[in-house]
Amino acid sequence: DFHECRIRDRSLPRSGAMRAAIYAREITEWQRETREDALELTLTRIFAADEPLNDSIGRALPLLCESDAWDAAIAWLVDPSEASLEPAVIWTGTMVHADEFRRRVIDLRFPRGRGLPGRCWAADDIVCFADLMDESGMMRAAIASVVGLHGVVAVPLSDAGRTLGVLELFTGPVRPLSEQHKTSLRRTGASLARLIGRRRGEIERGHLLETIKW
Repeated sequence: DFHECRIRDRSLPRSGAMRAAIYAREITEWQRETREDALELTLTRIFAADEPLNDSIGRALPLLCESDAWDAAIAWLVDPSEASLEPAVIWTGTMVHADEFRRRVIDLRFPRGRGLPGRCWAADDIVCFADLMDESGMMRAAIASVVGLHGVVAVPLSDAGRTLGVLELFTGPVRPLSEQHKTSLRRTGASLARLIGRRRGEIERGHLLETIKW
């Protein structure tokens, strides 16, 4: 508040440029928090719709990517019957060679600890590479090179200690992530996981009620 600003001013050197830089940083922080809150509210509205889960995820991915400058995304969900991650929704935006990317990804499955999504699942934390070409163990580096993708980050979709899946985000330019950005992505992943879990529960209850009626 104003009182805190006055105290802060007295503790700073007289340099107006330094004060301006500090205020600009504080404004940026406020804008980031406001953006995250708005994003979470919009996601909540998307998942409130009475539609199949994958349709809701399919509407959420463009919002997440376009608001944070990602060029493609894959929502991997845990398949309990096979104990692996499978691609539930693939979003490619206006990416060139999008069909090729989808064709090569659609049949992939990742057990816990294998591949970038599987490693994210096992660690229950963000795993990222600024440039896929620098990661010799990345089994999909060849796929990414064909479609012109370089940066990738895998974000756990964890709710109440249970990992429901992994959100994988891709970008054409090499893109290192700051710790602040990682924190923001963790929050987004947790919000998305909570909404997926809630929507799954609603669908299951709906199916149960239909069974009881019959």
